Amino acid sequence: MRWASGGPELPGLDGVPAIRAGAGRTDRQAAQGQEYLENRRDQYPTVAANNYIADVDWDTGFTVGLELLLDGAEAQTGS
Repeated sequence: MRWASGGPELPGLDGVPAIRAGAGRTDRQAAQGQEYLENRRDQYPTVAANNYIADVDWDTGFTVGLELLLDGAEAQTGS
């Protein structure tokens, strides 16, 4: 799959919003996307509030998410 903006080809990942959000987009497109979400805050409250479209630090996002997941699993198992 190739994006109209000329972004990278991402076979099999066309249904992943986080991948699609950062794939070859410009700052202007990111701002337009955030504006779109802000105008639909009732439909997308978490996404609009956290400005995920502007997030380009996927490594840190993954690390933090993994730590949260593991901490939750540890709390549930008591280990």
